[in-house]
Amino acid sequence: MAYMGDDVLDVPIIERAGLSACPADASQDVRSRVDYVCRAGGGNGAARELVELVLKTQDRWQALLAGHDAAPGQTLTGADRETARHEVPTH
Repeated sequence: MAYMGDDVLDVPIIERAGLSACPADASQDVRSRVDYVCRAGGGNGAARELVELVLKTQDRWQALLAGHDAAPGQTLTGADRETARHEVPTH
């Protein structure tokens, strides 16, 4: 489980998470305990940054982008559809 927090109330969960992160403007007490400190601040793209990092690490980012290649109202077919399809991990 990944978790992002920015203040001392988040520390107990941060310490239990498989991947812990915080926005750039988190308290120093949190920044010193997490696995990843985002470049973006809270409310300015930190959550998106973490999601992108996780998807790229799992080699799922390109498949996500491929799913957006279809024109509005169309669906992908054939090889494009297979590229975009992925299973959600169960662990």
